[in-house]
Amino acid sequence: RHHASVCCAGRFFTAVHQSGRGGLLRKKIYADSEVPLLRKINFLKIALAAVCITGLWGISLRAEEKQQLSAGAMRMLYFLEHNAHMPVRHLPGLPAPAFGTPGSFAVPSGAAAGSVTNRRVNNRDSDNAIYNTQSETSIAAYGSTILCGFNDANPAAINVGFAYSTDGGASFTDAGAISAPPGYSIYADPVLTVDRDGIFFYAFIGQTGGGDNGVFVASSTPVSTRFNTAATVKTDTKASLIFNDKEWIAADRSQGAFGNRLYVSWTKFVNYGASNQVSHIVLSRSTDRGATWSAPVQISQSSSTQGSQVVVGVNSDVYVSWSDLPASVKFSKSVDGGVTFSAPVTISAGGTALPATFNGGFRSNGFPAMTTDVSAGANRGNLYVLWTDARLGNPKIYYSRSTDSGATWSAVVPLANEHVNDQLMPAVTVDSKGIVHAIWYDRRNDPSNLMLDLYYTYSADGGVTFAPSMRVTNGSFPVIVGADPRLAATYMGDYIHLAPGSGNAYALWGDNRSGDPDVYFDVVSPTLVTAPGNLARVFSYPNPFRPGTNEQVKFQLPNLTGGAELRIFNLAGDLVRTLKTDTLHQIVDSSIVTSYILWDGKNDEGTQVASGIYLYSATGKSLGQTLRGKLTLIR
Repeated sequence: RHHASVCCAGRFFTAVHQSGRGGLLRKKIYADSEVPLLRKINFLKIALAAVCITGLWGISLRAEEKQQLSAGAMRMLYFLEHNAHMPVRHLPGLPAPAFGTPGSFAVPSGAAAGSVTNRRVNNRDSDNAIYNTQSETSIAAYGSTILCGFNDANPAAINVGFAYSTDGGASFTDAGAISAPPGYSIYADPVLTVDRDGIFFYAFIGQTGGGDNGVFVASSTPVSTRFNTAATVKTDTKASLIFNDKEWIAADRSQGAFGNRLYVSWTKFVNYGASNQVSHIVLSRSTDRGATWSAPVQISQSSSTQGSQVVVGVNSDVYVSWSDLPASVKFSKSVDGGVTFSAPVTISAGGTALPATFNGGFRSNGFPAMTTDVSAGANRGNLYVLWTDARLGNPKIYYSRSTDSGATWSAVVPLANEHVNDQLMPAVTVDSKGIVHAIWYDRRNDPSNLMLDLYYTYSADGGVTFAPSMRVTNGSFPVIVGADPRLAATYMGDYIHLAPGSGNAYALWGDNRSGDPDVYFDVVSPTLVTAPGNLARVFSYPNPFRPGTNEQVKFQLPNLTGGAELRIFNLAGDLVRTLKTDTLHQIVDSSIVTSYILWDGKNDEGTQVASGIYLYSATGKSLGQTLRGKLTLIR
């Protein structure tokens, strides 16, 4: 909880001491007491060698020579190279950079399998061998303007940065850091929202060098990509032993009495770090678009809570979900604009706590992700909550839904129980057409349960069923921890995020494909055809379909009562392939029968077909119905 000076006895980096379960402080950990003696001795050897090389002899290492050094050597070398004018026992301060200092750049795009295009949104130019993490993502969209928030560590500061797109995600500009209030040099936990008029709001937590901390919200002008200096929601001093952590923000986009009101929920730790520490979920509201904020009202009733999310429903009802540690999921709502809240309702009480670290040495949590349907569709008003749970062994994503504004909740079921490997960090949203979209990290493609991918699924029937999951990332990426010595050794981000579109959703996640943590964007969406009767929907996935990456494309036929035939045509109308009833597969899960037909990208003669757009028609023979759709094949 305090800054540590740098000295040759083992404390080499500015750090914050670990104590307790708070998010920001847990992220800024590298305490002398936690470094084993052997590592201290090795650090001294590294320091001595680096001093000789860079200080006494004035010799500069070439880039290829630096790549041969260990991570510890690189850290010390970087320190000495950039601080040769300073006494060795002191590290320079870490002031927050001015708005936009990194400058702007157009992020190149690239082809992707499973979705549209994986696009990196952050500028890697300020990354180096030590301070190089962009992670913990949040996203909001208004029309073609998309804003992406993320933790952004660089040599000067640990702050929250953002990137934006004004062309619907085709390209992005890294706009640098959000301006923090005076004196707050370390800040994190970025969360974005947007109101009905296109004003974006950026919530985060901040800390001073002396250990004071608080929750803050910066606002933009309408449909703008620039933010004003953040307003204060709540601050507390280090001496008070109160720590504010893991905030979330939502805007009421309705035309009702509470329209454009803002809500921020967060975890308030009391007696932080002491043996009698407790934590509560609290909420503050703003009626003047973030200029001022009410005193927080406590929502939770237990003494150990964390990880809240707040959303606003169709009648301006305010919904909050959170974790009652170790593994329960709770919910509460307000019908008077956030002034008072109902007694907490239990969504899930039978969970199993996640391990302290996952395979690869990184941490992840079981905090719930929540959304509500504010569309004009048949499931308007539904609530959906997803979280990670280890009740069946390896961590999986579970979900529950409510159709009565949170009064009751459906049975807890796995979201995508298709393999035995880990799943973690879910995000969920509902688009303007009422389709529920969900993403999460998934390890199914690695038999060793180590490499990560982003996966996606959706529901078009109000969460009754979800389509089999689809891969979004165009390649698995490794676990990377320790990318910044100022952060916790197990830190790799605590959440990812989705923003709703129209028949689609915008996904933003942390990704290590380039060798250090970056932030990537993609548009996720189903191919959906509707018709009356039992053969009501046909899902084709992945779409686009890449035969070299995805062996076969599936055409899912939910609740099919009879046989089926699928015919595939090219755009000239020529019949390419006929898939008959004997190729039909079925999965029976409870009372739901999911049927699907597989296609390997070949015609009836067994020859691979060319890249292009293909049309398909599905017929349920027992019903006499024919449904049509289109599929993109890429080679």
